[in-house]
Formats: sequence, structure tokens, C-alpha cells
Amino acid sequence: MRPKPQFLVFLIILILSACGDFGRTPSKERFEKNCYITIPKDVTVVKDKYENMTSDYAIIYTLKFTTNGLKDFTKRVRQSDYYNNYWHKSTRGYTFYKKVGDRDFTEYKIDVDTISQIASFEENAN
Repeated sequence: MRPKPQFLVFLIILILSACGDFGRTPSKERFEKNCYITIPKDVTVVKDKYENMTSDYAIIYTLKFTTNGLKDFTKRVRQSDYYNNYWHKSTRGYTFYKKVGDRDFTEYKIDVDTISQIASFEENAN
């Protein structure tokens, strides 16, 4: 006895919905679009985590730069049109903060640690 096509479609949808982040924009694209900066090619993704909390969500995206990749990235930050608006120099490197919306908002935070050569990107929807 063969399963009915409707059952197979239902099963596929159920499996894909269990994945949580199926169909979402990749973290790299979200990072670049919302923070007005491109990521060098020679980085290692340390963490790419999506946490779904019904209508709220959190994305944590952590990168490890090579020495040349970090130099390239920090140069792009300093030359960005958004330096001193969203991007700022910090004691350990650079930070970025942007909040979009008032009541139902999305926050974008980045900490670039030039000593450890790690950048942590967080996107939180509330």
C-alpha cells in the first residue's frame, strides 16, 4: 500500500517546519544588509544560531577573522558612511547598534574584538 500524496506533502511540511529556520535569509546576508558592511571571504563561522520564540526570534552569528580579514573589515568599518552613527570605536575594537521600530522592534548589535579577532552579531526581534 502506497502513502497518499497529501500525506507525503503534510509530512514534508511538518519536517521542514521542525527545522525552525527553514526559508530564512542566511545570517551573512542579514549581517551585511542591516549593518551596512561586507564580510571578507576569509572568515570562519564559529556560530550561526537561530532561536525561534513564536513571533520573537534571535540570531547569533559569530565570526573568526584572519589577520588580513580583520584589517580589511575594520578598514571597511572606518570608511563606512555609518561610522559614528551606528558604528563606534570601543576599547576592544568596534561596536554597532541599530534599533528599527518602536513597539515591535528589531535590534542589531555587533561587537568586533580586534584582539581575539572575533565579531559577534546579534539580531533580536521583539
